[in-house]
Amino acid sequence: MPVIGWIVAAVFAAAAVLLIRSGLLEWRNDECHQPLSRRFGLLVDERVAAGYDRSALLIGIGCGFIAIIMADVFTANLNDPGKAVSLIFEVATAGFILCAALSFLVVAFNRPRFLVPRRRRFEPGALTHARRSGVGLRGH
Repeated sequence: MPVIGWIVAAVFAAAAVLLIRSGLLEWRNDECHQPLSRRFGLLVDERVAAGYDRSALLIGIGCGFIAIIMADVFTANLNDPGKAVSLIFEVATAGFILCAALSFLVVAFNRPRFLVPRRRRFEPGALTHARRSGVGLRGH
């Protein structure tokens, strides 16, 4: 059973590398780079696909934290089954939860702006309505 766990941890590590690389290319404003949503053909609407492209770096870091959690759990289980909760496990779990929450905010609302690549900061989030210019509070 630990072999399957190590394989799954390696898959999460590979996904982390792929997503972090794609996120860094998005941050560098690389026009020749094709976003992950187009490469893998995600079956979601355009705003959600753009949200995944905006938060690829955060999702990749979160996948890296999952790989660290799994490696820590399986290493602890090999040495001492009761030692699964350690400082590494706690920090990686907190990092994953933070990355998941921030990634949801970037996909859904395109906030906080400093975590969104510069050229994508003014796109609407998946759950926000597109703003129309010249519309006041009452919609006149």
